[in-house]
Amino acid sequence: MNYHANSISIIYFILFFSTSLKLNADTLILKNGNIYHGKIIENKKSQVKMILQKIYLKKKDIIEITKNTSSNEKILTKVVLRDGMILFGYIQKLKNGDLIIKGNEYFSEKIPIKKENIKSVEKTIKVTIKYLSGQVLEANMVKESKNYILVENINKKNLKQKLSKEKIIKISPNEIKFDEAKSIIQNYEPKWSHTQVALASGFLKTLNKVNIFFPLGIGYHLSLNQGLDTFWSSILGQGYKRNKWLPGFNSELSFFNFSQEQTSLSLFTFLVGPSWLFNIVKKHKGKLTFSTLFGATYEKITTFDSNLQEVNKNIYKPFALKAHLGYEYAFSDIFTFINLQLLYIGGSKIPLISMGVNIGVSYKFNLLKFFRQI
Repeated sequence: MNYHANSISIIYFILFFSTSLKLNADTLILKNGNIYHGKIIENKKSQVKMILQKIYLKKKDIIEITKNTSSNEKILTKVVLRDGMILFGYIQKLKNGDLIIKGNEYFSEKIPIKKENIKSVEKTIKVTIKYLSGQVLEANMVKESKNYILVENINKKNLKQKLSKEKIIKISPNEIKFDEAKSIIQNYEPKWSHTQVALASGFLKTLNKVNIFFPLGIGYHLSLNQGLDTFWSSILGQGYKRNKWLPGFNSELSFFNFSQEQTSLSLFTFLVGPSWLFNIVKKHKGKLTFSTLFGATYEKITTFDSNLQEVNKNIYKPFALKAHLGYEYAFSDIFTFINLQLLYIGGSKIPLISMGVNIGVSYKFNLLKFFRQI
């Protein structure tokens, strides 16, 4: 049979319709650690569509890998040509060293390949992969390492992928080599755009002359902390990479009660200001937090006169300053934290200066995304 005359045109036909793509493919690097190579067919503001050539899959997201090693099934072989093309099929080797690639699920023609055009031939294992998300992928596993598996010849059902840009670290029109892609993933620091609502309890120890009358206060905090990386990226452009020195926004409402014998002081403070979030160690779930807050205080002093009648004095002080340094640890969307805090309240001859600790929990959610959905 004369296969050779039409071999080039048939190969290009297969290339176009079966995604047997050039090695220099487009690349998507995902936040979950997966690396996609293929052809981007749509790149919109919020999503990307790609026809897959190969995927480096992070094992941590996989429940089960079923390898079909049945002796009755033919081994599907990967053939890489010197011009960069990749073909999968069942091969028949001729005496002169040429190959005939027989059909797989994408084509039925027999494709003859001259031995001088062949760069490499690799046997692969057909696998079925089950993800934690419930998705099932059928493909051919080419390589396996400690943390990744490389699959190619993706099943038709999984061939076209639609991905939200929120899940993507980097989009490249060129192939990014595996080691470079891993480095990008390891150095990636997600943008701080979430909201945290926190509830805490703690104490304040007065440090100056106020200590004579009100040495210790016990109280509660309710705060809202908003990351502003989305805001900074809108100002600084799409090339914005998270800068740890650009702050978020923190607001806090707190109540403290100081009491001694027959006298008590109740403090109600409302404070707002910048906050910062710092990684301690990469991939560690704990972070350092720091904020400087400004606001006002409402004070209620309760005493008793000579007739043991309660006497209340209400004072509004328009200047209060607070700083805190803390540590938080994430359990998914729930955080626990501990803060060292310093509070200064002016507006009188003797300011109130105090230092203390609070401990609490917070919940993370995406407030901006919530408003977009309304």
